[in-house]
Amino acid sequence: MKKAYDVESAGRLVPFLQATHREIRERADRVRRLENKLRLVGADDPESTPIQADLSTQRREIRQAKRDLSRLGCEIDELGTFQVLIPGVDGRLESGYLWAPGDTQVRTAETDTAA
Repeated sequence: MKKAYDVESAGRLVPFLQATHREIRERADRVRRLENKLRLVGADDPESTPIQADLSTQRREIRQAKRDLSRLGCEIDELGTFQVLIPGVDGRLESGYLWAPGDTQVRTAETDTAA
């Protein structure tokens, strides 16, 4: 079933989008630090086991956060900035809304892509 949002209901997603972005960003930073630590320790070293376990957990939680967005019908545009695409009233992303980190409200996708 397609999800559809008007501007008001899309706007109510903003606190969730902010929290999800913060979680993904913090976990991605942790992944980078753990990968660096693992390179220094070496994957075969016994000390690497808890590092690998934590790395696996962080990656799994990032995937879960992205699935949570997907269940709402949203998609993440990760090519540039972390921008979330929210479907419009017809259920299409092209006629929906955008949210990016730092935004306090959603923007119309049609006006943003016309620029």
